[in-house]
Amino acid sequence: MNNQNLYKYLSLKSIVAICNYIIVCFILLSSSLKAQSNIAKKYKLADSTYSYVSNVIKTSDGGFLIIGQNAFNNSSYLIIIKTNDSGDTLWTQNIHCINILQAIPRCAVELINSQGYIIAGYLFASSTLSYGFLLRLDTNGNILWFKKIYSSEFCSCINSLDGNILLTAYSFFNPAKTYLLMKITPSGNVNWIKGITDVIATSITNHENIVQLSDSTIILCGSTQLQIGNNIQYVRNFIGKFSDNGNLLWARTYGDSLTIIQPNSISYDNLNHLILAGRHTLTPSGQTIGYLMCVDTTGNLVWYREYDGLSYDIGGIVKANVLANGEIYALKRKNSINGSVPQFFKTNSNGSPLWNKIIFVATNEEIYFKNFIETSNIGFALCGGFRVIGSPYEMALTTTDSSGNFNCSWIDTLITSSTITISTQIISPNVSSISLNDSAQAYFETSGIILSDYCTGTGTNELDNISHDISVFPNPTNCSIFIQANPIKQIEFILSNSMGQEIISKSLNITSPTNQIQVTNLADGIYFWKAISRGEILANGKIIIIK
Repeated sequence: MNNQNLYKYLSLKSIVAICNYIIVCFILLSSSLKAQSNIAKKYKLADSTYSYVSNVIKTSDGGFLIIGQNAFNNSSYLIIIKTNDSGDTLWTQNIHCINILQAIPRCAVELINSQGYIIAGYLFASSTLSYGFLLRLDTNGNILWFKKIYSSEFCSCINSLDGNILLTAYSFFNPAKTYLLMKITPSGNVNWIKGITDVIATSITNHENIVQLSDSTIILCGSTQLQIGNNIQYVRNFIGKFSDNGNLLWARTYGDSLTIIQPNSISYDNLNHLILAGRHTLTPSGQTIGYLMCVDTTGNLVWYREYDGLSYDIGGIVKANVLANGEIYALKRKNSINGSVPQFFKTNSNGSPLWNKIIFVATNEEIYFKNFIETSNIGFALCGGFRVIGSPYEMALTTTDSSGNFNCSWIDTLITSSTITISTQIISPNVSSISLNDSAQAYFETSGIILSDYCTGTGTNELDNISHDISVFPNPTNCSIFIQANPIKQIEFILSNSMGQEIISKSLNITSPTNQIQVTNLADGIYFWKAISRGEILANGKIIIIK
């Protein structure tokens, strides 16, 4: 081959190589953009009066299973939507239960080895009669069985380590409300059921979540309530630890005699530290503040944080997920000038915020999220309801990247589904009773954190280190309180009574090892504090004085 032909050959080969390189880069870029693109979809059934999402799970094929409630013609239906990873509908089930006024799904789980799905919730037959229901579908949405338990409401379900299903329920077997903790087989047969009551409190008021640790022990969280006449004395967090057979290992309540504090979710990290998320209702204002609480495997309180977004929350923190490294993602709702808006934020393992995102919609629109999950592309999927003010809610699903950034370009998806009318099989379980008469109470100390409200529009603004770690303890106290803060050196500490009157105002140097304020001259009750530096409120909270 002469030099000229060699030159032509090499030139052609170089062009082919360059073209192949460009094609490979295009494919990689397209895959990357596809992986990073976020979903923002609304799902509406034809002729639906209203619909909303109760929960969403990530399925083993990379898609989503969305469960919710649908209503039309004065009847309530269970709606289940299976989508691919882009949120496109694969199949839909619209289920009508005979002689049922309202059907409300609460939770779902994909069975091990892709054997289908278990969905649980409750059915209202009348104002005095409800049923907990269990529904199993195969991977194509076909109903395998549908069962119900008299006078109960299912709340959460997870796969157990032995291949069965663990569930929690709200039961009305006794005059006082009772927890049900139960294990069933994938065929719906009951292994065991435990009925749990608190001999101190008058009722179990919440029954929100369940996790199973690597040693097969089961953690159940909820709240207990003491009511005398028509007056609620307190509502406290409750955590119970059980063996894999449902036997009680220990139980504790967290709160005080003057507070209303309720959990919405529980998760755990690689150290088996339990992270509870929920709402704390202040009295007498009625304001609700979101909180996170960390507890070790023996029930000891590690830390407690409250997160106030400068305006009233709605329901506190509705969900929190903790990563293996201890970092926490949390979802809350708050009021704004545009109505209710979701607030999504991340904290470190000690609960100090790292970033905070708010998603806004048009002034005539409203969105709320009830749950979120991690997705396979290191992001999150959030589910809930979307509506134009004055119009019914539609089911909504959106995803974010790992930094909580949303895509607000909503896509309407009209789905059609034939209605399946079914009757259900009654389960009559033998319930073993557990009394929490050895339940110990743990008082918590409050550390108030203000989440910045300055995130805008699409929630893309990030504010690092938006709060300082300020602790006020002990709480409750009978003689004095101590203040610790980092990294601010000078703060103004203000304490006010429940009427908003300023009782104590003191400048503090928090680098001093002791920042003590005497409160022995103050009457018993609830007091509110705030820490200010250079005119900015760094944190706030409440302190209880009991002598």
